[in-house]
Amino acid sequence: MNKTLVIFPLSFIALLGLSGCELEAKTTESKDVLWTIQQTASQDFSRAASALVGSTTSFCQNKASLSETQQAWLNAMKAWAPLQGANVGNEQATALSWQIQFYPDKKNTTGRQMAKLLQQGGEYSSDSIGKESVAVQGLGAMEWLLFDPSNQGKVETHCALMKAVAQRIESSAQDLSRSWSTNPWQDVEAKQKDTDALRLLAAQLDATMKAIELPMGKPGYPKPYQAQSWRSQQSLTVLRENIVHLQSLYQQTLEPALEAHKQAELAKRLSAHWVTAIDSIPSGTGLKSLLESKEGYRSMITLLNNLEYIKLALHDEAGPALGMIVGFNSTDGD
Repeated sequence: MNKTLVIFPLSFIALLGLSGCELEAKTTESKDVLWTIQQTASQDFSRAASALVGSTTSFCQNKASLSETQQAWLNAMKAWAPLQGANVGNEQATALSWQIQFYPDKKNTTGRQMAKLLQQGGEYSSDSIGKESVAVQGLGAMEWLLFDPSNQGKVETHCALMKAVAQRIESSAQDLSRSWSTNPWQDVEAKQKDTDALRLLAAQLDATMKAIELPMGKPGYPKPYQAQSWRSQQSLTVLRENIVHLQSLYQQTLEPALEAHKQAELAKRLSAHWVTAIDSIPSGTGLKSLLESKEGYRSMITLLNNLEYIKLALHDEAGPALGMIVGFNSTDGD
Protein backbone atom coordinates (compact mmCIF):
# COMPACT_ATOMS: atom_id res chain seq x y z
CA MET A 1 0.00 0.00 0.00
CA ASN A 2 1.35 3.42 -0.93
CA LYS A 3 1.78 5.83 1.92
CA THR A 4 1.34 9.55 1.49
CA LEU A 5 4.33 11.52 2.60
CA VAL A 6 3.36 14.98 3.82
CA ILE A 7 6.20 17.49 3.81
CA PHE A 8 5.95 20.18 6.47
CA PRO A 9 8.09 23.23 5.61
CA LEU A 10 10.14 24.83 8.33
CA SER A 11 7.66 27.70 8.52
CA PHE A 12 4.74 25.37 9.25
CA ILE A 13 4.40 26.40 12.91
CA ALA A 14 4.24 30.04 11.90
CA LEU A 15 1.52 29.23 9.38
CA LEU A 16 -0.68 27.84 12.14
CA GLY A 17 -1.25 31.38 13.34
CA LEU A 18 -2.62 32.53 9.97
CA SER A 19 -6.29 32.80 9.12
CA GLY A 20 -7.85 30.25 6.77
CA CYS A 21 -7.58 32.52 3.73
CA GLU A 22 -4.01 33.49 4.50
CA LEU A 23 -3.06 29.87 4.99
CA GLU A 24 -4.63 28.89 1.68
CA ALA A 25 -2.77 31.70 -0.09
CA LYS A 26 0.55 30.67 1.45
CA THR A 27 -0.04 27.01 0.59
CA THR A 28 -0.95 27.83 -3.01
CA GLU A 29 2.11 30.05 -3.34
CA SER A 30 4.38 27.26 -2.09
CA LYS A 31 2.60 24.64 -4.17
CA ASP A 32 3.09 26.52 -7.44
CA VAL A 33 6.85 27.15 -7.21
CA LEU A 34 7.84 24.53 -9.79
CA TRP A 35 5.10 25.57 -12.19
CA THR A 36 5.97 29.26 -11.77
CA ILE A 37 9.60 28.53 -12.68
CA GLN A 38 8.59 26.73 -15.89
CA GLN A 39 5.88 29.21 -16.80
CA THR A 40 8.14 32.24 -16.31
CA ALA A 41 10.97 30.68 -18.30
CA SER A 42 8.66 29.83 -21.20
CA GLN A 43 7.24 33.37 -21.22
CA ASP A 44 10.75 34.84 -21.22
CA PHE A 45 11.71 32.63 -24.15
CA SER A 46 8.58 33.59 -26.06
CA ARG A 47 9.43 37.27 -25.67
CA ALA A 48 13.02 36.68 -26.78
CA ALA A 49 11.79 34.75 -29.84
CA SER A 50 9.49 37.62 -30.78
CA ALA A 51 12.39 40.04 -30.38
CA LEU A 52 14.42 37.86 -32.76
CA VAL A 53 11.66 38.12 -35.37
CA GLY A 54 11.63 41.89 -34.95
CA SER A 55 15.39 42.18 -35.25
CA THR A 56 15.49 39.88 -38.29
CA THR A 57 12.81 41.94 -40.01
CA SER A 58 14.69 45.17 -39.23
CA PHE A 59 17.95 43.69 -40.55
CA CYS A 60 16.28 42.69 -43.79
CA GLN A 61 14.92 46.24 -44.11
CA ASN A 62 18.39 47.69 -43.51
CA LYS A 63 17.21 49.12 -40.19
CA ALA A 64 19.42 46.94 -37.99
CA SER A 65 22.96 45.62 -38.26
CA LEU A 66 23.95 41.98 -38.52
CA SER A 67 25.56 42.14 -35.08
CA GLU A 68 22.28 43.36 -33.58
CA THR A 69 20.41 40.40 -35.06
CA GLN A 70 23.13 38.03 -33.93
CA GLN A 71 22.74 39.43 -30.42
CA ALA A 72 18.97 38.93 -30.63
CA TRP A 73 19.63 35.28 -31.53
CA LEU A 74 22.01 34.93 -28.57
CA ASN A 75 19.39 36.45 -26.25
CA ALA A 76 16.87 33.87 -27.48
CA MET A 77 19.38 31.07 -27.03
CA LYS A 78 20.12 32.19 -23.46
CA ALA A 79 16.39 32.41 -22.74
CA TRP A 80 15.98 28.87 -24.07
CA ALA A 81 18.78 27.48 -21.88
CA PRO A 82 16.62 27.14 -18.70
CA LEU A 83 14.10 25.08 -20.70
CA GLN A 84 16.50 22.56 -22.20
CA GLY A 85 15.41 19.13 -21.02
CA ALA A 86 12.72 20.71 -18.82
CA ASN A 87 9.85 18.54 -19.99
CA VAL A 88 8.82 16.77 -16.78
CA GLY A 89 5.07 17.00 -16.34
CA ASN A 90 4.49 18.39 -19.84
CA GLU A 91 4.30 16.02 -22.84
CA GLN A 92 3.68 18.85 -25.30
CA ALA A 93 6.92 20.54 -24.22
CA THR A 94 8.78 17.34 -25.05
CA ALA A 95 7.45 17.37 -28.60
CA LEU A 96 8.22 21.07 -29.05
CA SER A 97 11.75 20.93 -27.70
CA TRP A 98 13.19 19.15 -30.73
CA GLN A 99 11.84 21.68 -33.19
CA ILE A 100 13.13 24.54 -31.04
CA GLN A 101 16.61 23.04 -30.75
CA PHE A 102 17.83 20.06 -32.75
CA TYR A 103 20.69 18.91 -30.55
CA PRO A 104 22.87 16.93 -30.50
CA ASP A 105 23.48 17.15 -34.25
CA LYS A 106 26.27 14.61 -34.70
CA LYS A 107 26.01 14.45 -38.49
CA ASN A 108 25.64 18.18 -39.23
CA THR A 109 22.07 17.52 -40.30
CA THR A 110 21.13 21.17 -39.81
CA GLY A 111 23.94 22.46 -42.02
CA ARG A 112 23.25 20.00 -44.81
CA GLN A 113 19.50 20.52 -44.83
CA MET A 114 19.74 24.30 -44.59
CA ALA A 115 22.05 24.36 -47.61
CA LYS A 116 19.57 22.15 -49.46
CA LEU A 117 16.69 24.50 -48.60
CA LEU A 118 18.60 27.46 -50.02
CA GLN A 119 19.38 25.56 -53.20
CA GLN A 120 15.73 24.67 -53.67
CA GLY A 121 14.63 28.28 -53.36
CA GLY A 122 10.95 29.14 -53.61
CA GLU A 123 8.63 30.81 -51.15
CA TYR A 124 9.50 30.36 -47.49
CA SER A 125 7.07 30.80 -44.61
CA SER A 126 6.70 29.70 -41.03
CA ASP A 127 4.16 27.10 -42.18
CA SER A 128 6.38 25.73 -44.95
CA ILE A 129 9.34 25.49 -42.57
CA GLY A 130 7.08 23.63 -40.15
CA LYS A 131 6.64 20.91 -42.76
CA GLU A 132 10.39 20.40 -43.06
CA SER A 133 12.70 18.42 -40.77
CA VAL A 134 12.97 19.67 -37.20
CA ALA A 135 16.66 20.24 -37.98
CA VAL A 136 15.77 23.40 -39.94
CA GLN A 137 13.02 24.77 -37.69
CA GLY A 138 14.85 26.04 -34.64
CA LEU A 139 17.64 27.99 -33.04
CA GLY A 140 20.37 25.90 -34.67
CA ALA A 141 19.01 26.71 -38.13
CA MET A 142 18.96 30.42 -37.32
CA GLU A 143 22.49 30.18 -35.96
CA TRP A 144 23.61 28.59 -39.25
CA LEU A 145 22.12 31.48 -41.22
CA LEU A 146 23.67 34.15 -39.01
CA PHE A 147 27.05 32.68 -38.16
CA ASP A 148 28.15 29.84 -40.46
CA PRO A 149 31.34 30.72 -42.35
CA SER A 150 29.69 29.70 -45.63
CA ASN A 151 27.23 32.56 -45.20
CA GLN A 152 29.63 35.33 -44.25
CA GLY A 153 29.28 38.34 -46.53
CA LYS A 154 25.95 37.19 -47.96
CA VAL A 155 23.65 36.81 -44.97
CA GLU A 156 21.31 39.46 -46.34
CA THR A 157 20.70 37.34 -49.45
CA HIS A 158 19.03 34.74 -47.24
CA CYS A 159 16.48 37.12 -45.73
CA ALA A 160 13.39 35.26 -46.92
CA LEU A 161 14.55 32.06 -45.24
CA MET A 162 15.80 33.92 -42.17
CA LYS A 163 12.44 35.56 -41.56
CA ALA A 164 10.60 32.26 -42.05
CA VAL A 165 12.85 30.40 -39.59
CA ALA A 166 12.63 33.20 -37.03
CA GLN A 167 8.83 33.18 -37.31
CA ARG A 168 8.79 29.41 -36.90
CA ILE A 169 10.87 29.74 -33.71
CA GLU A 170 8.44 32.39 -32.45
CA SER A 171 5.46 30.14 -33.20
CA SER A 172 7.06 27.21 -31.37
CA ALA A 173 7.94 29.45 -28.42
CA GLN A 174 4.35 30.66 -28.21
CA ASP A 175 3.09 27.07 -28.28
CA LEU A 176 5.54 26.19 -25.53
CA SER A 177 4.41 29.10 -23.40
CA ARG A 178 0.77 28.06 -23.87
CA SER A 179 1.66 24.49 -22.89
CA TRP A 180 2.75 25.80 -19.50
CA SER A 181 -0.33 27.99 -19.02
CA THR A 182 -1.97 25.18 -17.01
CA ASN A 183 -0.36 23.98 -13.79
CA PRO A 184 0.27 20.19 -14.10
CA TRP A 185 0.96 20.01 -10.35
CA GLN A 186 -2.22 21.77 -9.24
CA ASP A 187 -3.83 18.72 -7.68
CA VAL A 188 -0.85 16.54 -6.78
CA GLU A 189 0.51 15.81 -3.31
CA ALA A 190 3.63 17.35 -1.86
CA LYS A 191 5.75 14.24 -2.37
CA GLN A 192 4.90 14.06 -6.07
CA LYS A 193 5.88 17.71 -6.57
CA ASP A 194 9.21 17.06 -4.83
CA THR A 195 9.68 13.93 -6.95
CA ASP A 196 9.07 15.85 -10.17
CA ALA A 197 11.36 18.66 -9.03
CA LEU A 198 14.12 16.10 -8.53
CA ARG A 199 13.35 14.45 -11.88
CA LEU A 200 13.43 17.82 -13.60
CA LEU A 201 16.73 18.78 -12.02
CA ALA A 202 18.23 15.37 -12.84
CA ALA A 203 17.07 15.54 -16.48
CA GLN A 204 18.45 19.04 -17.03
CA LEU A 205 21.71 18.25 -15.27
CA ASP A 206 22.11 15.15 -17.42
CA ALA A 207 21.49 17.18 -20.60
CA THR A 208 24.03 19.79 -19.49
CA MET A 209 26.68 17.18 -18.77
CA LYS A 210 26.11 15.53 -22.17
CA ALA A 211 26.57 18.95 -23.79
CA ILE A 212 30.02 19.05 -22.16
CA GLU A 213 31.01 15.42 -22.75
CA LEU A 214 30.19 15.33 -26.48
CA PRO A 215 32.58 18.10 -27.60
CA MET A 216 35.26 16.92 -25.18
CA GLY A 217 35.50 13.58 -26.98
CA LYS A 218 38.61 11.75 -25.77
CA PRO A 219 41.80 13.38 -24.39
CA GLY A 220 43.78 14.67 -27.36
CA TYR A 221 40.82 14.15 -29.70
CA PRO A 222 38.20 16.78 -28.88
CA LYS A 223 35.10 17.25 -31.04
CA PRO A 224 34.36 20.99 -30.74
CA TYR A 225 31.82 20.84 -33.56
CA GLN A 226 29.66 18.61 -31.36
CA ALA A 227 29.12 21.52 -28.95
CA GLN A 228 25.85 23.40 -28.97
CA SER A 229 26.14 26.95 -30.34
CA TRP A 230 29.59 26.21 -31.81
CA ARG A 231 29.02 28.26 -34.95
CA SER A 232 28.44 31.42 -32.92
CA GLN A 233 31.29 30.50 -30.52
CA GLN A 234 28.87 30.88 -27.61
CA SER A 235 28.98 27.34 -26.21
CA LEU A 236 30.31 28.44 -22.81
CA THR A 237 27.82 31.31 -22.65
CA VAL A 238 24.90 28.91 -23.02
CA LEU A 239 26.50 26.38 -20.69
CA ARG A 240 26.87 29.05 -18.02
CA GLU A 241 23.17 29.92 -18.36
CA ASN A 242 22.30 26.23 -17.97
CA ILE A 243 24.23 25.74 -14.75
CA VAL A 244 23.17 29.01 -13.12
CA HIS A 245 19.56 28.05 -13.81
CA LEU A 246 20.10 24.59 -12.31
CA GLN A 247 21.47 26.19 -9.16
CA SER A 248 18.39 28.42 -8.94
CA LEU A 249 16.06 25.46 -9.54
CA TYR A 250 17.75 23.56 -6.73
CA GLN A 251 17.54 26.53 -4.36
CA GLN A 252 13.83 27.05 -4.99
CA THR A 253 12.67 23.42 -4.92
CA LEU A 254 14.94 20.70 -3.55
CA GLU A 255 16.85 22.69 -0.97
CA PRO A 256 13.72 23.60 1.06
CA ALA A 257 12.43 20.03 0.63
CA LEU A 258 15.66 18.60 2.06
CA GLU A 259 15.56 21.06 4.95
CA ALA A 260 11.95 20.09 5.65
CA HIS A 261 13.11 16.47 5.87
CA LYS A 262 15.79 17.38 8.41
CA GLN A 263 18.58 17.04 5.83
CA ALA A 264 20.05 20.48 6.42
CA GLU A 265 23.66 19.26 6.19
CA LEU A 266 23.06 17.64 2.80
CA ALA A 267 21.15 20.69 1.57
CA LYS A 268 24.01 22.96 2.61
CA ARG A 269 26.64 20.70 1.06
CA LEU A 270 24.79 20.55 -2.25
CA SER A 271 24.33 24.31 -2.21
CA ALA A 272 28.07 24.77 -1.74
CA HIS A 273 28.84 22.42 -4.62
CA TRP A 274 26.59 24.37 -6.98
CA VAL A 275 28.70 27.43 -6.17
CA THR A 276 31.87 25.41 -6.78
CA ALA A 277 30.55 24.20 -10.12
CA ILE A 278 29.67 27.71 -11.28
CA ASP A 279 33.02 29.06 -10.14
CA SER A 280 34.79 26.35 -12.16
CA ILE A 281 33.19 27.34 -15.47
CA PRO A 282 36.05 28.69 -17.60
CA SER A 283 35.87 32.31 -18.69
CA GLY A 284 35.14 33.15 -22.30
CA THR A 285 32.34 32.32 -24.68
CA GLY A 286 33.46 29.48 -26.97
CA LEU A 287 34.78 25.95 -26.46
CA LYS A 288 36.93 25.24 -29.51
CA SER A 289 40.15 27.02 -28.47
CA LEU A 290 39.65 25.86 -24.89
CA LEU A 291 39.49 22.19 -25.85
CA GLU A 292 42.55 22.49 -28.07
CA SER A 293 44.84 23.29 -25.12
CA LYS A 294 45.78 20.93 -22.29
CA GLU A 295 45.01 23.54 -19.66
CA GLY A 296 41.63 24.34 -21.19
CA TYR A 297 40.73 20.67 -21.52
CA ARG A 298 41.65 20.06 -17.88
CA SER A 299 39.43 22.98 -16.84
CA MET A 300 36.48 21.28 -18.53
CA ILE A 301 37.30 18.01 -16.77
CA THR A 302 37.20 19.91 -13.47
CA LEU A 303 33.79 21.37 -14.31
CA LEU A 304 32.49 17.97 -15.36
CA ASN A 305 33.77 16.41 -12.12
CA ASN A 306 32.02 19.08 -10.07
CA LEU A 307 28.74 18.40 -11.85
CA GLU A 308 29.28 14.65 -11.49
CA TYR A 309 29.52 15.10 -7.71
CA ILE A 310 26.14 16.83 -7.69
CA LYS A 311 24.66 14.14 -9.94
CA LEU A 312 25.79 11.37 -7.60
CA ALA A 313 24.65 13.27 -4.51
CA LEU A 314 21.19 13.72 -6.01
CA HIS A 315 21.01 10.05 -6.93
CA ASP A 316 22.62 8.44 -3.89
CA GLU A 317 21.71 10.89 -1.12
CA ALA A 318 18.97 13.39 -1.95
CA GLY A 319 16.68 10.89 -3.62
CA PRO A 320 16.75 8.34 -0.78
CA ALA A 321 16.48 11.11 1.83
CA LEU A 322 13.23 12.22 0.20
CA GLY A 323 12.01 8.65 -0.34
CA MET A 324 12.56 8.76 -4.11
CA ILE A 325 14.47 6.99 -6.85
CA VAL A 326 16.04 9.22 -9.47
CA GLY A 327 17.36 8.12 -12.84
CA PHE A 328 19.55 9.92 -15.36
CA ASN A 329 18.62 9.39 -18.99
CA SER A 330 20.63 10.79 -21.85
CA THR A 331 18.99 12.37 -24.87
CA ASP A 332 20.60 11.52 -28.14
CA GLY A 333 20.06 12.69 -31.67
CA ASP A 334 20.73 11.43 -35.16
